[in-house]
Amino acid sequence: MTYTEDATRLARAVAALTAHPGHPQRWPALSESERPAALAARDAVVSELRDLTRLVLRRPTPARADHSLITANPAQALRVALDALPMATGSDTALTDTLTVGGGPLTSAWQTAARAAVALESYHDQIVAGLPNDDAWTLTRDLADLALAVPHLDADLAAALPDGDEQTRRLLLDPGGHGLIRLAATELQAQTVDLAPAAAHLAAPTPGRPGLVRNVAELPAATRHLTAMLTARGPALTAVEARAVARTLAAGAHLTAGLLDRTHPQQPDGSAAAAHLHAAAKHLQTVANAKVASLRPPAPAVLFLTQQIGQRLTAARDLTDQLPRTQGSPAALDRIAPPLLAWAGEAAATTASLAGCLQAAADTGQLLAPRQDTGRGRTQHYLWLPTSRNTTAPDPVVSHARAAVDALAAAEQRIATATGEPTAADRRRAATRNAVAAAGTAFTELRTALTARTPTAVPRLPHPALPSTRQPTVRNRP
Repeated sequence: MTYTEDATRLARAVAALTAHPGHPQRWPALSESERPAALAARDAVVSELRDLTRLVLRRPTPARADHSLITANPAQALRVALDALPMATGSDTALTDTLTVGGGPLTSAWQTAARAAVALESYHDQIVAGLPNDDAWTLTRDLADLALAVPHLDADLAAALPDGDEQTRRLLLDPGGHGLIRLAATELQAQTVDLAPAAAHLAAPTPGRPGLVRNVAELPAATRHLTAMLTARGPALTAVEARAVARTLAAGAHLTAGLLDRTHPQQPDGSAAAAHLHAAAKHLQTVANAKVASLRPPAPAVLFLTQQIGQRLTAARDLTDQLPRTQGSPAALDRIAPPLLAWAGEAAATTASLAGCLQAAADTGQLLAPRQDTGRGRTQHYLWLPTSRNTTAPDPVVSHARAAVDALAAAEQRIATATGEPTAADRRRAATRNAVAAAGTAFTELRTALTARTPTAVPRLPHPALPSTRQPTVRNRP
């Protein structure tokens, strides 16, 4: 998942909460059993909006927001408003119970929004590290759209509370806080009207724990997961991990080259792709046999996923080796060839990530190589030095890794020409375009729902000239 996809999920969930068409009561009343889950889910959404606003601004929160702050810095005014908004539940409500307990349509809708909001927590570290100016503004633009729905959602939730829960209803119907949110968010929308929604360039979060690779069809997805894990490792990648990954990639390149020789024997592009794959395998085998070391232990997750991929490649190799002895099976080849050819495209990105990690480890002195002595007898010292300082005989592991990247990229282009299928990079670009289009649709639907709700369902206090002890209530459309 990417930020664009996660923000789209939250926008769709908030739009669904905002645009519920029921009348005269927008949502069925909450039962006593589901009330805590619905309120806790609401607090999870509001808390995430509050946290994102704090992180993206990275400035002390002003004590209060007046008209000058709203017009000069609406993002800070929105931060003040969200910080002042009360929570509807105590801190003792477990989030896992909130997201899993059953309930009616309102509770389910809030749980969906809470799950989408919690997913955005994985981007907090990147935001804390600092965002470029354009990305920061894009993120605040998304927050303005989402925050503008909070007064309406709180009003609907207050109307659905069980009878007698006046204290919670008063917390949800906060006219001062909601009014400030509407003012700050509307002004922020006006200042970011030219920005596309969910377009902040936030990298995918750290990948989760790898699972089993059960068949050959899962190889491309597993290799993408491995690429993300290597990218997350960065200069901390150890020599043990690098050797394991390079050995598995080399075996897969040899296997795919042999498959191309069998499935596309008369096509120049197929033969050329096989030659590039064999060349990449040689470079990767050199990386796997390189005399390098690291002081820290390897990451078990990387070794586990690499082993899983290697086992599936071995199973595919054994099957293809048996095909000539069984007079061949076109159906078996048709089943194995597409995922393996798609795997070759993903392997190019994995090798590029491997090369980047090795380069970063060498630059930071975490990749060690034995010192070479060119003096009498050309003896080798039992001394390992960082490759960045081992100037007498620099290890070629990084250069071979980069050569493998070039060979695999060339092979991927030839495979795409021979099969008529898009490359992995083309598929990623298409997925990005689709995600951006989906984000635009989701946020447009949210703004449409907000526009439809603007004249109605806003809590109003009694007229100040008419004393009254009644609490503010939601005004339904006549």
